[in-house]
Amino acid sequence: MTFSQLLEQGRLNANMPAYKRKKEKAIAVCIEQLVSHNAPYCAVSGGKDSVAMACLLNDAANRCGKDFTLWTHVSDASFPGTLETCQTLSNHIHRKLDMFQSNSAFDSVNNKQRMAFGKTGVFFGSVKEYAKNKDLAFVGVRAYESKRRMKAAKAHGMVFHSASIGNVDVVNPLQWFKLVDVASLIYEYDAPVHPIYNLYLIHISEPTR
Repeated sequence: MTFSQLLEQGRLNANMPAYKRKKEKAIAVCIEQLVSHNAPYCAVSGGKDSVAMACLLNDAANRCGKDFTLWTHVSDASFPGTLETCQTLSNHIHRKLDMFQSNSAFDSVNNKQRMAFGKTGVFFGSVKEYAKNKDLAFVGVRAYESKRRMKAAKAHGMVFHSASIGNVDVVNPLQWFKLVDVASLIYEYDAPVHPIYNLYLIHISEPTR
């Protein structure tokens, strides 16, 4: 289906009681973590999940009177429009955007440094550096994206501590959201959409629990 068709499904799904309960539970978890931490941030990639999560987190932050920053990593491997989408998101929810920019992605491939964007490389190095002064990270990971993430979700839960991304507590607010639920958030919050989604069809194939 096209992204527009997905958003239409999201519009209809937004009226469903199950979605509303899922959304309010996610907001409640965000509020609980925001009020118990001092320096939270939200990692955004410009993709649908992270943008939707940032808007939901913004809703939670407004309800409890807390602030947070947005953080993004942009490299020469990022899709065109990624930085602009993150900047539009920042303006949309009125939260500060911090950016780490790298021009080493393709150089790393050419040099056969396959771990450059692994947990010991460029991306995670920038995450750890940014998280030095943070104590809470919101990440847009969903269990239904893959069997591996489903397994991790069952093992760690929605909130857990991570040493690998800077020794901070991590919250996955959208952990039990399906793709149509993400579309509902984008519809409800009138969230910005990365232009890449207008260039290809969306395939819904999500693992069960």
